[in-house]
Parts: sequence; C-alpha cells; structure tokens
Amino acid sequence: MYRKMLNGYYLELDGSFYEQGKKHGEVLKAEIQKNIDRYKEALRQFNLQKINYEKLVDDNFEFLKKNHPEYAEELQGLSDGSEIELDDILFINIPLYFILRWLPDECSSILARNKATADGKTYLIKNRDMGNGWVEHAVIKRTLPNGKQLIEVSGAGMITFPGNVMNCDGLAISTSGVWSDKMSFDLNRVVDSHALINSRLIAENAANVDEAIDYIEKMPRMTGLNIVLADKEKAVSVEVTKDNLRVANEADDIIVRTNHYEHPDLVQLNPNREEYKSTFFRKERAEAYLQEHFGDVRLQEMIKIASDHENGPINTICRHPHGDVDSNTIYTSIIVVEDFEVWTTLSQACLSINHTSIDEAKRSDNR
Repeated sequence: MYRKMLNGYYLELDGSFYEQGKKHGEVLKAEIQKNIDRYKEALRQFNLQKINYEKLVDDNFEFLKKNHPEYAEELQGLSDGSEIELDDILFINIPLYFILRWLPDECSSILARNKATADGKTYLIKNRDMGNGWVEHAVIKRTLPNGKQLIEVSGAGMITFPGNVMNCDGLAISTSGVWSDKMSFDLNRVVDSHALINSRLIAENAANVDEAIDYIEKMPRMTGLNIVLADKEKAVSVEVTKDNLRVANEADDIIVRTNHYEHPDLVQLNPNREEYKSTFFRKERAEAYLQEHFGDVRLQEMIKIASDHENGPINTICRHPHGDVDSNTIYTSIIVVEDFEVWTTLSQACLSINHTSIDEAKRSDNR
C-alpha cells in the first residue's frame, strides 16, 4: 500500500528485505533519482580526487554485507525496483559526505513527557534540517520478516539512516548530528564500522530504552550523534562519539538535543557559540517554551514549538533558507509513544499546519 502525501509518500512494506526494497524502489523511483542527483550535485564542489571515494563506499558496503546481509538484500531490491544502478543506491546509503563534513545534517529533537504534559503522555519531535537543497522523504510502515513492525521517516531510497523511528514495542528514537572541527574520525574504520548510526537497526534489535543504550554502545561506528530515546517508562538523551557514549536526562520530563553535546565529558568537542549560534539558540528556545508550558504540554504545544520562528531568520527551530544560509527543515515528525502513533508532515510544520484560535473574550457556550 502507498499513497501520495504533500512533498512525499506514505508506504507500507512487508515481505522479505529484498521485496521491501523492490517495492520501495518501484514506488519512489523518481524521488530516489532526485536525491541521488541532488547529492552528486552538492558534492561536485569538493575535490574527490584527493581520496578514493568510490573505494571507501565499496569497503563500507562489504562491512554491511558481512554484518547485516539483509540490508544488502534490501539495497539490491531498491536498485532492481527503481532500475537505478546499485552504485548510485549505495552512494546515498553510505553517507560518508556527512562524516567528511561536506554536507552537514543538523536537526532538533524535542521531548516532553510525564509531569510536563497535560495527559502524562510522551511526545517526541524530530525536525530534520538539511542544507544544499531539498531532500525527498517518505513515511514508511514496515513489517519485518520476523513480524516486528516499525514506522520510520527517511529519505527516499535511504534505508541506513532514518531520521526517526518507532517500533511496535513502543521504543521511539530521534537523532541529531553533532558537527565540529574538534571531532575526529578515522577513514580506516570504513571497513568495520557504520558510517552513521542506524536508528532503524536500533529499533529492530531493542524493545526499550535500556536495550537500545546497550545496542548503541556495542555498535561499531565512525562518528557520533545525539540520540533521544523514549519508551512508556523512561526517556534519556544519549550523546555518542565514535569511541564513547554518555547517558543524560534520566530524571527529566523535558529533553532537547540539537547539534552540540551537553555532557561534561564531551563539551570540549563542541564548536563555540559564535561559530554555531543556531544549535544553541534552538535548544534554549525549545527548553524555555516547554518549561513555560510545563504541566500543560499537549500535541498542540509540540506543533507550535516545531513551527517556531523565534530568533529568526536563521537561528529558528523551524528553518527556512535565508541569504547564504540554506538549511531547511525537510520534515517535522511527532511520535506519541503511548498511542503508538507518528504524526508527520514532509515539509516545515509552519507551512502544513495552520493554527488559528478564537480570542478568549469572544468565546461562548453557544447558548
């Protein structure tokens, strides 16, 4: 099953991994090709002759085939279904351009739960912010061959790094990149590590927050991320580098992570405030808004903060290109953990969800 959404598609996939990839490729052929063309165009500004980029991709695919052969099958299915060369499918699924900091992937993760919310439920926002043009996305509900169900929001044709995902156990995951010249990576690890942490793999292999932390800690990785994890009992932020992992916010009902670290052991890796104002402005604004509405946060408040333009025009939570800064909020997705629901708009929330209210003085009981 599939249907067209504004700026994207909703897909339901089942069967073998190959069959899921093939259906994905058949339905989103045009969107996948747009994403390939977009990334290739963006990378033309860099001198790829300095490194053997294709070999790095091939080496990392060998790691994937050895350790997660089901993903290799799904990638082949994507190629066959879309009639796009496998090398091009791998190009957008082994995102070394993020590790090399050529194309920063930003994003904000915002969570409210327990005493912070009016109904005691857990709400987790993902605003995916990307530069260098628009990226085609899809909402995918998949039933794995073992019967486990996932809902993920990901780039068309991109199965190795969804922006956020929830599984049928009620585990919700949202990620945001951490980018700084103070962070190191080792391209030699391309033969034995994930290019980016794959949140879908976490959702496939963990049923709750504690199992997810354990899985992430053991995952070989070339770089790090900020990850917000939530289930019906617990929520935490996990700050990850290529070698270390720190867990924070275990007692907090509000958690916000953008594109810098908060844990004392990792803050030395951050850019300073002047170098990267946006990450600090977005975090502080989201926290202040949720604290202001503490105890009364509903889905409406989550939509409002996802659509927020405070500190504009370039340091906002809901992001739009402006001047030389081209970072765009590609989608907004809100997971309601206790309801097993994911609400998603494949554009900026402010353009897709209109908020209008009657003035309090004009309200009546209609009697």
